[in-house]
Amino acid sequence: MTPKSVVAAKQNFRFSHKQRVGWSEVDAHKVVLHAHFQKYFDAAEAEYWRTLSLPYDQTMAELGGQLCVKKFSLEYVAPARCDDLLDVRMRCARIGNSSIVLEGAVFLGDALLVTCEQILVFASPVSQRPMSVPAALRKVTEDFEAGLPVVHYKGGSWDELSDDALELRIEVFVEEQGIALESEVDLHDAHAMHVVAYNGLGQAVATGRLLSSDNDQAKIGRVAVKRSLRGTGLGSGVLRALQALALQRGHSMVKLHAQCTSRGFYEKMGYLAYGPVFEEDDLAHIKMSLSLLKSR
Repeated sequence: MTPKSVVAAKQNFRFSHKQRVGWSEVDAHKVVLHAHFQKYFDAAEAEYWRTLSLPYDQTMAELGGQLCVKKFSLEYVAPARCDDLLDVRMRCARIGNSSIVLEGAVFLGDALLVTCEQILVFASPVSQRPMSVPAALRKVTEDFEAGLPVVHYKGGSWDELSDDALELRIEVFVEEQGIALESEVDLHDAHAMHVVAYNGLGQAVATGRLLSSDNDQAKIGRVAVKRSLRGTGLGSGVLRALQALALQRGHSMVKLHAQCTSRGFYEKMGYLAYGPVFEEDDLAHIKMSLSLLKSR
């Protein structure tokens, strides 16, 4: 992989990660110490798997293996300096029997600074011997690089989705936030419509529910996203799926009780806050609403 070929293929990178250069990362010449570029690519790789909606530890445990670095090579073209906002790009170039080849490049604007090639081997966590890359991991990676969806959103009843939805809600609300289990599970679940987001390996990664009312309003609640995958668009996807269900049921508005720490997220989705802050399950909440007619 030559620098020239990377420049020509820059727009073919589907994945991009922004990296701001810090003070501690420059050397006596006031440029980024060469070894820090490997750290930048390591950080980008972690974000790459998150973008594929793969919670890394859970995924490797279910697949029965781990990705081990066999080769990591860098080619330096131009320096970076403190406060530069770097564009770190990465792609899966090819998948062999037991290996995955990742190619990366660091850009400052349109200027190429560094290129990278990593060879990862899928291996047994016990013997460290190579194993075949699982078909499911191969497919989700190839789908992403081909521009295909790597997440699908399934709507259904509590009977259909309770196992996956409840596991996520317990993980987020009970184990992470300390909400009592008896407060998390209620009688409304049986009458609500639910949405669960599944990644390419069939793992449940986000969920939410929709409660209908007698008027033209519906209530969204229990929106939960697996912690390691927050910020990747899964919460937005669940909201859109629930809003689509509300429209199908003839509702013109949806309301919800948002934790105050999540207010900014809902505002970006078009929701408006109203009324005073109140306590719910010992957490500060605010009421918010969205007109579905305006959001169409």
